[in-house]
Amino acid sequence: MSAMTYKPGEMRVAQGQIFAANGKLGQIQSDIQGELKTVLSTWTDGADMIAFSAYQKTWDAIFEDVGAILRDLGVIVGMNADNADEVEKTNASYFKRLSRNLLDLRWRSPA
Repeated sequence: MSAMTYKPGEMRVAQGQIFAANGKLGQIQSDIQGELKTVLSTWTDGADMIAFSAYQKTWDAIFEDVGAILRDLGVIVGMNADNADEVEKTNASYFKRLSRNLLDLRWRSPA
């Protein structure tokens, strides 16, 4: 089994990519709605409009759900990067003190 490694810099890049994907998703939804307005303006049958409206509500809810998932995922990745940074700082401080203490013991030892 391989060891899990944490690279905060890579996690921050991934976080940015996740937020960018969410922004792109929102833009795609907006573009689709803009394109459909032209088509919808030509419809005169009420049944078609009612059916389309129901589908559009479903699509909008899906876009909203995926957007919420991406936002949450981005926040989680960012929190993990923060935690990994903190662990690295704590470990560095611990090993610095440990190596200082070992050097002190070495110099105090009788030759």
